[in-house]
Formats: sequence, C-alpha cells, structure tokens
Amino acid sequence: MMSWRFISGSVDVTLPINPNRVSLAYAAEAKELSIPGLSGGLIISLGLKADKLVIGGLLFESGKDKDYLEDTYLLPLKSIMHNQVEIQAPNERYDDTKWVFYNFEFNEKAGFIVSFEYTMEFRRTSRIPIIIT
Repeated sequence: MMSWRFISGSVDVTLPINPNRVSLAYAAEAKELSIPGLSGGLIISLGLKADKLVIGGLLFESGKDKDYLEDTYLLPLKSIMHNQVEIQAPNERYDDTKWVFYNFEFNEKAGFIVSFEYTMEFRRTSRIPIIIT
C-alpha cells in the first residue's frame, strides 16, 4: 500500500506510515457589518479562502533511531516549508501540485519506541501560488 509522498524541487519524502488524521477545510472570506435599522446586519462575501489540508500522525520505523528519523523525514520536510509541494496520497483524493506547505509541528514521543508525533498543514488555491523567497 502506497503511503503519502511530498515532493518539492529535489526533496522527495515518503512517509513510512500513513497519517491517522486527515482533514480538509473550505472557507469563505466574508465581512459582517452592523447597519443601524437593518435587522441581522449585512454580510459581504469576498470569495473563497485557500483550501486547508491538515494531516497528522505518528512517525516511526522499526529499528530506526531518532537521528535516522530526523535526517530522513523531519529535516527534509522542514526544508520545504513555505514552498509549493506536490502531494501524492494513497487514494489520490488529495493529489495536487498547488499545495503550499504552511505549517509543520513535531514532538518527540517518550517511550521504548523511538517516534515523533507530527502535524502538517497545507494550503491550496485554484490559481498557481506565488512563492516569495
């Protein structure tokens, strides 16, 4: 079974285990105005915000140490933060090249198994994202 894959430039990372949390959110940009005498106010819709994909889970690989996990997965993923990323998911539902790597958090877990808990957030627009470096 294929796992999640993230590609940006020369960085290509495939997670050893699929995430256990995946959420996709859609939202509109709107402003609400209170107008005297108008019951309920006025809502001005300014359009759609970028789609938000959040995935998270546990990162571990049998027999691998902390340095291996950091060098193979965490540091390469950290290096593509704020870049355009191609995502390839097992079911192809989230596959796209217009994702921008927006936020990345990971925590080392204590215990007998060397592992990290992670959360990654990506944003996608219908247009080609503009990346300023």
